[in-house]
Amino acid sequence: MSVYAQHGYGKGTKLEAAFREGVINGVILSPRDETSANMATLVANVRRDYPQAAVLFDPQVYAGAVSAARDGHLGEYPYYRPGLTRRDLSRPGDLRRIPETTLEYQRTLGTTRLLAPTVCFDDFRDPWSQIAVSLASEALEVVQQWPDAPRMLLTLVIAESAFASREGMDEFLDLITGLDAVGFYLVIKRESASYQATFEAERLKHLLYFVYSLSSINGFEMICGFSDLVGVLLHAAGATHTATGWFSGLRQFTLARFQPSSGGRRPRPRYTSAPLLNSILVSELDALAALGAHTVVLSGTPEDRSFSSTATPGSLPWPPDTAILHHWRVLSSLVDRIGDGDISERLATCSRLITNAAGSYAALQRRGASFNWSSNATHLADWADAIAGFRTLAGI
Repeated sequence: MSVYAQHGYGKGTKLEAAFREGVINGVILSPRDETSANMATLVANVRRDYPQAAVLFDPQVYAGAVSAARDGHLGEYPYYRPGLTRRDLSRPGDLRRIPETTLEYQRTLGTTRLLAPTVCFDDFRDPWSQIAVSLASEALEVVQQWPDAPRMLLTLVIAESAFASREGMDEFLDLITGLDAVGFYLVIKRESASYQATFEAERLKHLLYFVYSLSSINGFEMICGFSDLVGVLLHAAGATHTATGWFSGLRQFTLARFQPSSGGRRPRPRYTSAPLLNSILVSELDALAALGAHTVVLSGTPEDRSFSSTATPGSLPWPPDTAILHHWRVLSSLVDRIGDGDISERLATCSRLITNAAGSYAALQRRGASFNWSSNATHLADWADAIAGFRTLAGI
């Protein structure tokens, strides 16, 4: 179990620092945010400098189905096709050509795993879900011709709303577990682009079961992209690796990344608190410090050491490169605490962390602390309910 970086715009030296510090074990690359020439250099450099690191390339074929997509550098990649429609993907030639060209590009790029191309779908029984399965089947046939190729993971990009009930989910699981794959790269399309740890309990319960079924029951490798703090629970359910990045758009996935933008304000700096199981605003540390309570929420990383000795943490430098190194370190430490025991033990550890975090929030509120809607304790009740419901559903 480990944490990967979700790569995107503005990488700077973030990846090098994280690999050097040992807070990530791999990276999932975004062609939208890197020129094709730079991508080849980036892969070669990571493979050379950090030979134990996993290097994956998300081909982002699903962006081609977004109307007037804001697809960045994707047009430079030989496999990418904008303006994809269901009609296009209903033609046998295209269903074969897209996996062939996409996987051939990755093969020459030299990643440690291949990621199959896919499309996003909103329901387990909608036409797009069937196209996703067809693309997966074609991709498997392609790599069977390459005995020397890296192992391939099938990609699934599924809307959060699909997990509102079990309707269709079990049927879909039966379908994909019958594929001759070694694993899956799973991305959940969230409904809101606003960064938060909240995930509606019923949906999260079914997502945990989905991951559990593929990993713990059927033995597939499971990489959960854009999972951020919720990834801690996914590890407890059996995820092999989870991933998150430095901007909010790299911490949870929405198609807003690829849709026309009207701009927006710069996000406020955030601080990841292991005791609260949340990422709070840095400005909230100042409010807590005024109550003499900010040390309660500190994670104790090398990056936040200076916060414990000042009454105004918000006045100290907290640049993005430092913040993301801290964030990855905290997530990795939480994943380590979940451990490799049996699933009941992992879930029990998760539940203890949630109970402790809820107790910390309650104690802070009794002292007069208040939190922004995006950093309050709402998510903890959802998480606890989801774990309890998942235990019942899975008979654990």
